[in-house]
Amino acid sequence: MDNNWFLLKDTTQIDSPALLLYKDRVASNINLMLQIAGSAERFDSPRQNL
Repeated sequence: MDNNWFLLKDTTQIDSPALLLYKDRVASNINLMLQIAGSAERFDSPRQNL
């Protein structure tokens, strides 16, 4: 994977301040979270001891 995935090709096209979301990174992080949790169903129920 490219180590400079976060670099923009043209920073003049981005308003500042801005929140940038990288679609591939978001998808990868969600998939990793699901792998760690075991299933999406674990996120449906509220936590018991809050």
